[in-house]
Amino acid sequence: MTDAGGMFASSVVQDTRDMPTFEQAGRYYQELAKRLAAETIETAEAEVETLAREAERVSGFPAQFEDEDLGVQITASSEMAWKHGRDHHVIRVRQSLDPAVKLHMRAHELCHIIMEGEARVWAQIAGSLPTKPAGLWPSRSSRTSLGRFGGHYRRTGRKRWSNGSLRV
Repeated sequence: MTDAGGMFASSVVQDTRDMPTFEQAGRYYQELAKRLAAETIETAEAEVETLAREAERVSGFPAQFEDEDLGVQITASSEMAWKHGRDHHVIRVRQSLDPAVKLHMRAHELCHIIMEGEARVWAQIAGSLPTKPAGLWPSRSSRTSLGRFGGHYRRTGRKRWSNGSLRV
């Protein structure tokens, strides 16, 4: 939605008399996007449930969702169970968001958990094997990536990061 929606907000205007047309087109686009999202909300909810089950399978921890008043620039955040000493992951989403956007943000954060969970598994495998048996790593690039990042994941997984020390 932001790509096409941004098109109406940032297009080059040849004639200022065209501005009301662009503004109305932007409003029509937003209404259409909301209507389509509302029509497919059940499908989206099912997809998020599937992602939540996958995140639990990969990481070994279930995910819990919370709606909160987050900071102005934050729409969602996730806290991994292994980083916070919990028996579950916590995904927080800004409560003022549209229901379809909330689902999108939950899916986004679940993907972070899945990717980090997979990276942890690879790091644990690499750290526990005396040699790398043929066929375990599917490609040379995977072995290279694991070699470069495996130690990083092991080191950072043990650290506790304060919010003030993280920069985006």
